[in-house]
Amino acid sequence: MKRASPLVQMTLALVGLCGTLVLLADLFLGVLPDRDAQVMQLRKTLSEAVAVQVAALLQNEDHKTLQRTLDGVAARTHGVRSLAIRRSDGHVLVQTGDHLRHWRSSSDDSSIPEQVTVPLNAAGARWGSFELAFTHDAGHPVWRFLSQPLVLTLFFISAAGTLIFGLYMRRTLQHLDPAAVIPERVQGAFDAMSEGVAVLDARGRLLLANKAFRALHADAASVGTGNALSTLPWLAPSLPADPGKHPWVHAMSSRAATNGDTLELANGSADARQLVINCAPITDPAGHVRGCLVTFDDVSQLHRANLALHDAMMELTASKEELQRQNVELERLATRDPLTGCLNRRAFHEAFEPMVARSRAQGTALTCVMVDIDHFKSVNDKHGHAVGDLVIRSVAKMLIETTRPGDLVCRYGGEEFCIALPGLGRADARVFAERLRSRIEFECGPGLRDVKDLRVTASLGVDFLTREVPSGPALLERADQALYRAKRSGRNRVCEFIATSGESSAEPSIDPVTGLMLRESFDRAFEAMLRKAQATGAVLSAVKLAVDEPSTAGAERDPAAADAALRVVADVLRESARPGDLLARLDRDHLGVIAFDLPIKDVLLFAERVRSHVEIANADPRSVKAGAVAPTVSAGVDSLPASASAAATLIERAAKALLRAKREGGNRVLRFAAPAPAADSTDAEVSAQTEALAP
Repeated sequence: MKRASPLVQMTLALVGLCGTLVLLADLFLGVLPDRDAQVMQLRKTLSEAVAVQVAALLQNEDHKTLQRTLDGVAARTHGVRSLAIRRSDGHVLVQTGDHLRHWRSSSDDSSIPEQVTVPLNAAGARWGSFELAFTHDAGHPVWRFLSQPLVLTLFFISAAGTLIFGLYMRRTLQHLDPAAVIPERVQGAFDAMSEGVAVLDARGRLLLANKAFRALHADAASVGTGNALSTLPWLAPSLPADPGKHPWVHAMSSRAATNGDTLELANGSADARQLVINCAPITDPAGHVRGCLVTFDDVSQLHRANLALHDAMMELTASKEELQRQNVELERLATRDPLTGCLNRRAFHEAFEPMVARSRAQGTALTCVMVDIDHFKSVNDKHGHAVGDLVIRSVAKMLIETTRPGDLVCRYGGEEFCIALPGLGRADARVFAERLRSRIEFECGPGLRDVKDLRVTASLGVDFLTREVPSGPALLERADQALYRAKRSGRNRVCEFIATSGESSAEPSIDPVTGLMLRESFDRAFEAMLRKAQATGAVLSAVKLAVDEPSTAGAERDPAAADAALRVVADVLRESARPGDLLARLDRDHLGVIAFDLPIKDVLLFAERVRSHVEIANADPRSVKAGAVAPTVSAGVDSLPASASAAATLIERAAKALLRAKREGGNRVLRFAAPAPAADSTDAEVSAQTEALAP
């Protein structure tokens, strides 16, 4: 238990001594009267005086005067409740007040403070008695005890003595300067220290302070010894509200040094100072704590430097986060379709090829679904392109909502989408595709409330990764063929890929330089596509491309540079072609493309886009060997219905258009044109008549 301070102990001792002296004076000298005894004595005296008058009136038998006398005594005497003259036989002769109710009969005639009896004698014998009933003392017995003069005197001495003796002893102790016992050389040593130093006694009062301590605050210079450090006006607001958590109090109570406590000290209008407080308790040989040594280390400059560093780090972090956000946004712009938020074709292929490889390595299922909005051109023609964009966004939102987080959703073309579903088997894929078709039909159109009577449906083609499917592009091609079968079958339905009779399931031969099919595999695939086109009446289009030869006179062909240029062209073809298009290296210098159901105007735009992209790509000196080949490409184009008699010669017709493009200087796209009937035209002239598309 914590001991009281010497000031409190001495004050209580003086108060107790004074109280003891008062008790002894009352015990031996009776200086304080007994209030109850005084009251009893006064009431007896009054009763006897009135009884003398009553006896005289009784002898004269003057009952009227007797009654008036009793009434007067009752009215003029404080505390009298009733008076009565009672004969020895108990008969009340005269009374004032309700005496019978206030009087309590007893076996003897003894008097108590509430009622006094005075005997009345006649002829030497007891005639009766004169009775006075007084009011009871008000208040609780405890309060009556506390209101005794002796108790009140002790209370007064305790309260007034504590205040007076406490102030007197405190003033006396303050005049006893504890710093007077500290030698000047000790004070000088403390003043030489750069840290603020304060020596406290066991009560936390200041015994010694050096110059550095008094320089901590403008008011610290006037602090005198004997003041409690925790109560200094300039220091107290910065300390914890709980006095037990003050560093020096904690150090003395725990009898252990404390280090590293921080304190922010306001210094008037100047900047706040940051202090580090270290405390060490001072003990005597017996181990009792006699005081505490407290040091105040001003680290304001270091603190400001840390704050500046922290601000710089925060700005750097904010810049880094902003850069990361911008990188994420750039990546989103580079990989996402801006209209729908779906993956674009480049990002889809980058993610789809590893997905195919994982599915093959792990033996898990992989489903590919091609989705095409039915009659989308009529939507644009009837409602405008703004509504068409709304339809595309609505379908894309439906695709994203229906798929899982790990699925790939790509906008493959204008109104065509591609979905890759890893881990989804045939049965689940069929249910998924049908559910997706149904939601598009019943939710996408009604969801566009601003457009009335708009019906949106979609055709879906589905295929699955099996051992018969050689690669990811082949899986996309088969899903695309299934999509076209769904569109030919009436649209708004789901169709799975079905291999046509005679279709080879063998893996195509791949050119190691370009990654495209070789001529033999290309011819087989072209024959199968031609049969498919003849069965459906679709249009086939052909493109034949070649890298332009060096224009420098005497330049020799560099095979490595030529292969590098072809690789660039092949990469552009893969990026620009649709899933069902056939891409091949026809021979050493030429690449070919066969497109299913692509009109001539679209295939011309496709070829021109490839030409311009190749020109941009080959302009980079890292793409091809500088000076080996010209960074341009020429292309010949033709398109025919599959029912035409010349459909099988599409590649030859495109080759003739390519020959004319190269003769006209290269770096252009030309369409094959049938020769006009003229008698004087040679075969070479007829085959060279083409229509040009400006590069």
